[in-house]
Amino acid sequence: MSELTHFNIAIFSDTHIRHEKDKSDHCYPSDQYANRKIRFIIRQINKLAPDLVIHLGDIQHPIPALPAHEATVKTAQTLFQQLTCKMVVVPGNHDVGDKPHAFAASPIVSRQTHMIFNKYWGPSFYAFDYCDCHFIVVNSSILNSGLALERKQQSWLERDLEDNQKTRKRVFLFMHYPLYLDHPTEDEHYDNIGKQARMWLFSLLGHYNIEAVFSGHVHNFFYNRYKKTDLYVLPSVTFVRPEFSELFSVEPADEYGRNDVNKLGFFGLRIHPDGHRIYPIRTYGRTTDKKNSPVLFSAKGLSRDRFTSMGVSLRHSWAKSMDMPFDSLDEFARKPVRNDYLLQALWELRIQKLRIPIGDLKDKTVKQRIKVLKNRDHEFTVFSVGVPDSDAQKLIAANKKLLNSWEVILPRRDMTKGIALMRAFKQKNRLKLFLSKINTIDDLREEKDFQFSHFATHGFRPQDRQLVKKLIRKDKTGKVLDGFVFLVPCKDKPFSDIHSVLKFITDEQTNALIHLKMPRQTEGTAFEDDQTIANMVAESIVSVHGLSNVSLFLDTFVHHDRGYYPRNGLIDRRYNPQLPYYITRHLNWALPEIQEAIEVKPIKANRNVRAFLIQSFRSYTVLVLFKNKAQRVELMTASDGFKIEKSNWFSLYTGRSEKVLQTRATKNRAVFTLPSKTNHPGLLIFDEWP
Repeated sequence: MSELTHFNIAIFSDTHIRHEKDKSDHCYPSDQYANRKIRFIIRQINKLAPDLVIHLGDIQHPIPALPAHEATVKTAQTLFQQLTCKMVVVPGNHDVGDKPHAFAASPIVSRQTHMIFNKYWGPSFYAFDYCDCHFIVVNSSILNSGLALERKQQSWLERDLEDNQKTRKRVFLFMHYPLYLDHPTEDEHYDNIGKQARMWLFSLLGHYNIEAVFSGHVHNFFYNRYKKTDLYVLPSVTFVRPEFSELFSVEPADEYGRNDVNKLGFFGLRIHPDGHRIYPIRTYGRTTDKKNSPVLFSAKGLSRDRFTSMGVSLRHSWAKSMDMPFDSLDEFARKPVRNDYLLQALWELRIQKLRIPIGDLKDKTVKQRIKVLKNRDHEFTVFSVGVPDSDAQKLIAANKKLLNSWEVILPRRDMTKGIALMRAFKQKNRLKLFLSKINTIDDLREEKDFQFSHFATHGFRPQDRQLVKKLIRKDKTGKVLDGFVFLVPCKDKPFSDIHSVLKFITDEQTNALIHLKMPRQTEGTAFEDDQTIANMVAESIVSVHGLSNVSLFLDTFVHHDRGYYPRNGLIDRRYNPQLPYYITRHLNWALPEIQEAIEVKPIKANRNVRAFLIQSFRSYTVLVLFKNKAQRVELMTASDGFKIEKSNWFSLYTGRSEKVLQTRATKNRAVFTLPSKTNHPGLLIFDEWP
């Protein structure tokens, strides 16, 4: 058996390739671009250079019963011959026929419907080994069919898994239809496997310790975990099933949701000795790789397992499902589905820390979801307001294994009583405790520009530092509390506020949760300036880079587009990326390359530019933020330490690195001409990229 270090796999699904000359099934304008999208993705996967490519089925659009089926399979085979590594093919319902069900409009699977697939792609179920992993391809269309082929597959799979147990190879399973979308006992519908075969597969997952199952078919992203097995459902690379637009409380995207290009993409799967990591890669329905568009992936990003120190508050519902209307492909039943695009965004941004209200722990569905995500390395901070009564303490104690910390929010008058209760709780329960402060009208009167507001805020402010000092010193409170929650107000230049908090907690030998508020206008005016938000987020992330005594929680993550104080976040209400998302994504790719920062400090720059020096053991890097479009960056600092002749510009919007066009240095000044005019944040990197 080969010793495993790590290797990468590209997994995609539902390409729905069209016959080049047959335009009869082009029901939507975007259908004409399907094959061009596939050509683009093949080029991108070749750049990624994975060790293996796996296609989860629905290779072409015409089903086996249609005259254009075989000709389109030939087209698909020609396209995929351009891949530079081996491709494993899983049969989908467009390849070998629909699963057997009473509501099928298209012909169900049969021995005859497999003929073309077997002719061009080979067997419809099989297994192979790679390093110390065992990969299994299952034909999910024939499950519950009663066909002789189903019985043959069942006997073969049970025997194959039993034989593999002797080798102790890790097992990964690939099939087109998902086991389920919402919960293991859900009724059968168009997008899951019928219960009889589902229960049989469940028994195999547990008995043979299958690490993960990958499926397609639904053209949307979903993630579940059955006992110890991760269940992934991949999006399509060509179109979105438009009925799932019901998940979002806004109007559907282009083509009634079908051409919501932000949701198109594939997976990078990195398998390493201790587990595996998923990297969702959005392709945006592209047919060409435009220089001014965000890159799809980074080779360095795909090898990164490090999370960012930033967390987010989950204001919107994030764990519950909703019923899809009975319609179209599921004409006779409501189908429960959960919106997992929030989770996809978190994985793409490498965000691990999540903040939720204590009430979420009372809901069995939400609690189960917390258990699932904890197994994927997410950390949960729960917050409660008011003196924690016995019910709150019991609830937290009962769920402490699921939680990373408890944030208790109190008015100043209740802190003595609240801390006493927290002390008693801490003696019995090992859980990090953080204290926050409600800002009442009396507190707000201390502000220079006092204006009364009904809307609650919390977190210790600069003028509360003496109170924090007193709490740390009083009755050894510092041994009860693991830290304090500090509020960084809605400002577009947060570095000084964050730096002030960091100096304070270092001096006091404690820890901090910093709540960074997105800028707001008035309660009835929306703040939609993504440029300001992007700059603010970049400045904040860099401010806490490499520090272990602080966690930065960003608020707002998803657009708050109704109610009071409407404002933009990193993703919109369709859960699609916005400018601040890309800045966060690429900064989280880049910062680990810089290693641990020795120092982060602001440096003077030319007008309309803010700059921050990130100095590490190996390099100098400067974060550059623009107010308006510019091509010239002037840093008012000694340039001795910078190897400016080798400087590169890394755009935090596109994720692309280019050589600076021109550099000029004097004793106290360094001037750089960037590759083009931009107002997007970026990094000037003065040493060769590690």
